[in-house]
Amino acid sequence: MKNGAERRFTLFSGLILILLSGLSTAVIGQGKTKIKFQADNIEYDEALGKKAKRLIGHVIFEHKGVIMYCDSAYQYPERNSLDAFGKVHIVQGDSLDMYCDSLHYDGESEIFNCKNNVVLDNKNIHLETDYLIYDRLKDLGYYLGGGEITNREDESILTSLRGYYYTERDQFYFKKDVHYVHPEFEIFADTLLYNAEQKQTDFAGPTDIYADSSHIFCEDGFFNSKTKLSEYRINASIKTGSRVIGGDTIYYNSVNKFGRILGNVDILDTAEDIRVLGQWAVLFEDRDSAVVTDRSELQQIMDGDTLFLHADTFRVFSVRHDSIVGRMLLAYHHIRFFKVDLQGKCDSLVYHFLDSAIKMYHDPILWSAENQITGKYIQLNTTSRGIETMDIEEDAFVNSLVDSIRFNQIRGKRMTGYFIKSQLDKIHVVGNGQTIYYAQDKEDKYIGVNRGESSDLIIKMKESEVNQISYINDANATFFPMDELKPEELRLKGFRWRIKLRPVSREDIFNWVD
Repeated sequence: MKNGAERRFTLFSGLILILLSGLSTAVIGQGKTKIKFQADNIEYDEALGKKAKRLIGHVIFEHKGVIMYCDSAYQYPERNSLDAFGKVHIVQGDSLDMYCDSLHYDGESEIFNCKNNVVLDNKNIHLETDYLIYDRLKDLGYYLGGGEITNREDESILTSLRGYYYTERDQFYFKKDVHYVHPEFEIFADTLLYNAEQKQTDFAGPTDIYADSSHIFCEDGFFNSKTKLSEYRINASIKTGSRVIGGDTIYYNSVNKFGRILGNVDILDTAEDIRVLGQWAVLFEDRDSAVVTDRSELQQIMDGDTLFLHADTFRVFSVRHDSIVGRMLLAYHHIRFFKVDLQGKCDSLVYHFLDSAIKMYHDPILWSAENQITGKYIQLNTTSRGIETMDIEEDAFVNSLVDSIRFNQIRGKRMTGYFIKSQLDKIHVVGNGQTIYYAQDKEDKYIGVNRGESSDLIIKMKESEVNQISYINDANATFFPMDELKPEELRLKGFRWRIKLRPVSREDIFNWVD
């Protein structure tokens, strides 16, 4: 081949064994590993550079175990590089298949720049993009202008603006406008990492996950489709139907339907207008139950106001009543609650979602305006409008402060209190009714004390204070001047004034006082 004259020779297409045989006619240069080639026609083209060649027809290149096919190419021996065009196909053993319309390959850096209709196949992974850079030394292929990956094993599809694929490790890193569609879920994310061998997907940045009727949000976390374990962190929340679960970290095992929430637990039931807060929780999906503890708090909207209730532990679970399935909440130990017009304490409490009944056990106390209400057991019957009635069983007692040493008192075996707009309006005493009531004149000056007994009583309240007492059945009432009765005669059996236990704010419910 002299003076740039063309040298032509025809080779049989597809003779891979000849290509790999290392014939001197197919090896350019010495020392470094040079690109080997063959083609139907080979032409020198000095316009492209010294010793540059134009290869036409059934072109085949080989370099360090990678074989490339194309229709035509320019080969630059001094730079140990090439440009390939038309039906480009790259093969690396049985692990990599790649196609494109054109590419540039640098044999020194071993980097492919693939353009237009790029397709990369590796095991079960199928990638499509318009521009792909593949770094052989790092086993890394990446695109920066949008791409789509299909996993043939689980039939999932992922698209993103930028994507990085480590072929040997089967690891992916995706950034910007990530959309992952899996047969079991769908993900919209800012950043996503995926390990195909471990079947684990990691999230970074704002991420939305939709599965069945659930919506999961987090800014960090992972999901493993092999182990069925997942963990969601940073502003994490799971919404299913009317329930929203949130926390610093949400852990979930879909095999045993078990979940755990650590830090800033927030469980909201919008259908019931109930929110449960805490610092630690466990969830049992099969039993539709949850346990919340560590500075735990329940909030419920009542009559435009919010009830704040603290207990050491809350437990929520499903119950069946006849053919109706409802939910129940148990709260136990060191219960205190605060509402602007109602406060209370007890040791354990049961809340029935079906009938909105709150049952207080073990030394329950209620405070409504100036009234302290006690008994062995207290039940509050509520609606969305607030408390409607109150039932007190055994040793029912209502008292209110008159001055530093005097108290209005109502005692009986059982009581029912009736509320209007969350204000105590009437009390019905059934069995062994007793009263001590201080009367006032028109100028609100105390003029005497009325001490009475009756099997049943009806007490009318005005602005939460005793206004009228009706004695029913076997009534016996006596009016005494203010100073006639001895101090011990001004106390009914079981009287205790426990105002120091009354919560005075939402924050105060966490401060237990014996």
